[in-house]
Amino acid sequence: MGKRSYLSNLYPISKLIMAIVLAIIGTLSEGYLVGYVVILPLLLFLAFLDGKLISYFRKMYGMLLFLIITIFFIKALFHPTTEVMFSFWIINIKTQGFYEAVDLIAVIISIAGSLLLFFETTDLEDFMIALVKLKMPYTGAYVFLSTLQIIPFMAKRSKVIMQAQMARGIETEGNLMVRVKAFFPMISPLIISSITEIEDKVITLESRAFSVGRKRVFLVEKKAEKIDYLIGITAMIILIGFIIWRYVR
Repeated sequence: MGKRSYLSNLYPISKLIMAIVLAIIGTLSEGYLVGYVVILPLLLFLAFLDGKLISYFRKMYGMLLFLIITIFFIKALFHPTTEVMFSFWIINIKTQGFYEAVDLIAVIISIAGSLLLFFETTDLEDFMIALVKLKMPYTGAYVFLSTLQIIPFMAKRSKVIMQAQMARGIETEGNLMVRVKAFFPMISPLIISSITEIEDKVITLESRAFSVGRKRVFLVEKKAEKIDYLIGITAMIILIGFIIWRYVR
């Protein structure tokens, strides 16, 4: 197991509190400046300190690009107001729709970016152990962990199936029609292998006495240090201060 950086070594619950606080602040902020000027640079800076800036940026880019473009054009083009910011050919960008799209995108970046950084710097097994220590049922923690692993598992398994099809002479690369034709033969083995994997997991869990209602002893203990408590408390204080400043002033 490689040496992990400081942010990755923090207690999962403390990092989750930080992510939730940043997401709430980005959501409740008035306007878009907080999202673009404060939260986004902070997330990128934290990813840089953790040595995961490139990986984090690629995942964030891949996850949000299509959504951001879609929201922008829907808001800016189809807003009911008549005031036009600028026009190009038959495209009319509405002023009010443009600013609403910018605000909404800032909120999405704050929420998705914070949670993505949390999962990028957190080992899921450590997170599950932390949830169990918070008195979350073992079955609930396992279901939550399995849900988070579904997409990576399906992506990895689909690549294996595609490589197997290529080895059998099935054309999988080329234009859009070729890729669509290669997609459908992949569905059946992907579903069957996923069902088989579920059965294997059930057998494995039962062989390890997963359903026994006794206290577990973990092979790897992840304990919260003083700095973890300090970070969690500081994040909550910042959130309370922000809410007071935002709504009471």
